[in-house]
Amino acid sequence: MSWSFGATIPADADETQAARMLEEEMTGAGQINEFSPEARHQAQEAVNQAAKIIGSGCLGHLPIAVYLSGHANAGHTPTEGWSDDALSMVFNQMSEGSVAV
Repeated sequence: MSWSFGATIPADADETQAARMLEEEMTGAGQINEFSPEARHQAQEAVNQAAKIIGSGCLGHLPIAVYLSGHANAGHTPTEGWSDDALSMVFNQMSEGSVAV
């Protein structure tokens, strides 16, 4: 199952706050209830890792637009006619006047 969501994280957010905001977007997208167990696990792990990256400060201390997406097959096994499992994480530093993509 394919999934995607994103959020703009404020400059002063720490790892815990970033995780909470991304989890709210994940559950608010409504699709979390329809996620397969594999997609739910994949999306949650993406949230956890994205929050760590933001909390590390490696992107500076400006707002950060985060977009997470992925695809998870049943049993994480390639399935004919479906994409293989994939996970994408995009982080964009948001300077004044920037627009989230």
